[in-house]
Amino acid sequence: PTGFQVRLRFNLPGDKETIECSAEVVWSRDYDSKTCRKPGMGLRFLDLSPEQVTKIDSFVQRKIYTQDLDIQEV
Repeated sequence: PTGFQVRLRFNLPGDKETIECSAEVVWSRDYDSKTCRKPGMGLRFLDLSPEQVTKIDSFVQRKIYTQDLDIQEV
């Protein structure tokens, strides 16, 4: 649900550094059988270091320019 906080641990593709942080759910959607819309959620990272922010930003920018992504800003 919106507002729920989680603790994450992940690696960006091609990067050996594990990123650990807290995040908050800012939107979520269920599967919609009428439109076949996929379920999903958006997370807001809460406690990233400046270096982690730069790494994630660079990764997202590369993905935006190489793929058609459904990105939502909140």
